[in-house]
Amino acid sequence: MSSVGWSEVILILTRRDQSLTYDFEPERFPLRYQFLHDYGALIAVWNEFEIAIEVAIMRRTGMTPLKASIVLSAIGFGHKRNILDALLKEEGREDLITKLESAINAAGRNAFVHGVPTGNKDLTEFAFARRDFKNKRYRTKPIRFTAESFREHFLNFQGQYVELAAALGVTMDDIDAYAREARFDWPKS
Repeated sequence: MSSVGWSEVILILTRRDQSLTYDFEPERFPLRYQFLHDYGALIAVWNEFEIAIEVAIMRRTGMTPLKASIVLSAIGFGHKRNILDALLKEEGREDLITKLESAINAAGRNAFVHGVPTGNKDLTEFAFARRDFKNKRYRTKPIRFTAESFREHFLNFQGQYVELAAALGVTMDDIDAYAREARFDWPKS
């Protein structure tokens, strides 16, 4: 695969007469546009997923939304996940631990956020090089997508998140209330 970096993707999508605009020309590049849309949607849904985890922890520990937000905002996702795992184990809810693990794996978030992105010249295929260092050895593994397969990937994660949130008893109203009570207000203008 001949490659192109993300900054080039944006430039290719936005360059017109040597000036940059924010017109992504979806009619000319529908697969690129779909991919970029779904990539952004995956990141947005992941953010909501992480807040749902905070709400689940808050409920199980009896913290107020503000206190939960203060405590959990300083903790990385892996630690939040471990806390929720431990709380669910105490409840005997290994089924929810399995659903949580499945949703995390379905997202593949670390590869998309920390991996090295690339795409072919016409930007109809994309890849993220997943990097890690284990057993004193550096490894990379490309995760390849077309726009259509990335959409399927995103929808799979979204479906698993929605199923997990329902099983945890977390709704969008709960997430909105958590945000309000934890002072996530829009700035006043």
